[in-house]
Amino acid sequence: MVELEDRIYKYWLPPFLKRLQRNRSAPPPRTALAALFLTTVGLVVIITGIYEKWYDVGPDVPYHYFTLFLLGFITFVPGSYATFNLWGAFRRYPGFEYDQVPSWDDQALT
Repeated sequence: MVELEDRIYKYWLPPFLKRLQRNRSAPPPRTALAALFLTTVGLVVIITGIYEKWYDVGPDVPYHYFTLFLLGFITFVPGSYATFNLWGAFRRYPGFEYDQVPSWDDQALT
């Protein structure tokens, strides 16, 4: 009787509730912090470069805004990639795993 109730209960749940029922493993802490840090710093530096170009502020160095934009892009792209993959693995989306992101949580580093 319990098996039948479990089967019916799992069958009639909407998909978004089924995902919430699963046990989630925590993301690797150092990797998650590094990904969020890279994403945040990259976004701030990109916005700063765009602001300098738009309002013509900043030092009198030629193409200073382009340097900031390029540096922000170089930090934002890997950070956003890792953040997206970590979020997909945390939410248990098909095809996403924590192993897809380079990890700084290896035991060999400590």
